[in-house]
Amino acid sequence: MNPVRLQVAFQGGGAKVFALLAAAQAFQELQRNGKIQITRIAGTSAGSIVASFLAADISIDAIRAELSGGEAERLAKSFKKIGYSKAFQKIFFGGSPIWSDKPLQLWLQDKFREAGKTKIRDISEVELLIVKSDIGSSSSVIAPRDEDIDRAIIDSCALPFLLRIWKQDSGASYVDGGIAENLALDRLAEHQINDGPCVAVSFPDRSSPSNPNGLLNFSLSLLDTAITAPLTSLKRRFPHAILELPTQTQTFDVAGGIKNDLSKEKYYHIVSHSKTWIENFLKERDRSRRRSNNDIWSESNETAKYLMSKLGEIYRNILGVQKLTYHYVRFQVAASSHRDGGLNERGYGSDQAFLEMKFSTLMEESPVTCLRIGLLSAHEAAYFLTDRPLIRVIGPNGAEIEVMLMPMRFSDTSRCRDLCVFFHNPLPPHTGPYTVHFYEDGVDFMADLMKKNEESLDFSFPPRAVGGIVEIVDLALYVPEDVDVVLSSDDSEIKCKPLGNSQLREFNPVYPRMKAYGMRAWNVSSDWKVRIMRRERSK
Repeated sequence: MNPVRLQVAFQGGGAKVFALLAAAQAFQELQRNGKIQITRIAGTSAGSIVASFLAADISIDAIRAELSGGEAERLAKSFKKIGYSKAFQKIFFGGSPIWSDKPLQLWLQDKFREAGKTKIRDISEVELLIVKSDIGSSSSVIAPRDEDIDRAIIDSCALPFLLRIWKQDSGASYVDGGIAENLALDRLAEHQINDGPCVAVSFPDRSSPSNPNGLLNFSLSLLDTAITAPLTSLKRRFPHAILELPTQTQTFDVAGGIKNDLSKEKYYHIVSHSKTWIENFLKERDRSRRRSNNDIWSESNETAKYLMSKLGEIYRNILGVQKLTYHYVRFQVAASSHRDGGLNERGYGSDQAFLEMKFSTLMEESPVTCLRIGLLSAHEAAYFLTDRPLIRVIGPNGAEIEVMLMPMRFSDTSRCRDLCVFFHNPLPPHTGPYTVHFYEDGVDFMADLMKKNEESLDFSFPPRAVGGIVEIVDLALYVPEDVDVVLSSDDSEIKCKPLGNSQLREFNPVYPRMKAYGMRAWNVSSDWKVRIMRRERSK
């Protein structure tokens, strides 16, 4: 059996680097056993270290043996916490960062020189993306292929004040990649058609808050929060592609990372955990590919069509009569497949559709057993990369609610795609808010806009909302940067306004060479439509 092509992104994590190393060993073992073929690897900050080892095919197990044999303690001496007064003197009077990156850089130089791969371009078997933050352009950048690997990693790990300050002669415009893009999953998602699905190696959200003491610890916690908080939105958009590692190590506790994650028992537990997750991911992907030809709503089998239509009829007449309070809906579509290559070329990147919806049940109603989700209505030229979207339902307490998904239709056309989301435990009356997230990807979602210069987004939620309305709706559209569009509501009675760039950035997608347009509306009816017109540029 041919290996599964796969793309991998490693999150930054500071002292959690040893847990990342264990995950990288799992990927390396599966690749050497012929189960996967890694086509692209992205790494940020500490994640760039293990990403580079994996891309260069350096034995991860040998690295672990060297680190656990005393090398980790030697390197850790450069990253000891110091008092506030001494830190202040080093930065403002000594003109140097709190910590020195020289021992780490020299060690990395030796590892890559031994492997015969000192520059990024020397790695030809896989594409390596090392993420830095460029404070000159206020954006994340990828290290160029002619750069030394050790230099690129050091830039990606250069935490402000801790490892880099403004007085340094070289590299001062680059700081830790996690500040601008701590998990480069979006950079991989655009290549899924050619290079395989993408997965990310990350960490669970903190189960309990920490209370930092003193100015230095407060500053470190503030920096850690600024780097990790934006990942929440990314994890919601790729809920089934995130491998979260079981570690309790704190970001700046290097000694704790060595004691815990690098210990033989814990390290190989993380290796086993990661390998099991990857194998389950591959099994689920294989099951999805065999269940249907990517879009079950286009099924030609008469029995399947009848069952989907019958479920739609039952929902309309029985299941969907209860009212809900819809607080907020956000819907965003990225027409990534239309970049660069032109309208007739497929395979450069995938389109993505994402929905977030918040609702509550009512006091006077019965328990809610199911919910309808109206998915993207597919253009006849479109095709989907998964047979079903990825959906999560989160309860008021933050816990995920177990659901079962059933396709249904309210008309005979395959362009109308609806899901009936059954709750294993019905939602009690007068509870909420509940949050629904769904994500799917494919090609040519916005074909009419690109080919006919006009498209419409139908806001076709069923009239289960109280008064038939949704309180707030945000729409966001991402198109190639050479395309100009205008969004307009088809109902002049609905209050709406354009979304500014700052509001669109809060959604946190990173779509290279794409431009964002958005609209917010209030008290939206269930049959609302937004017209998207392509505007010709003046010559």
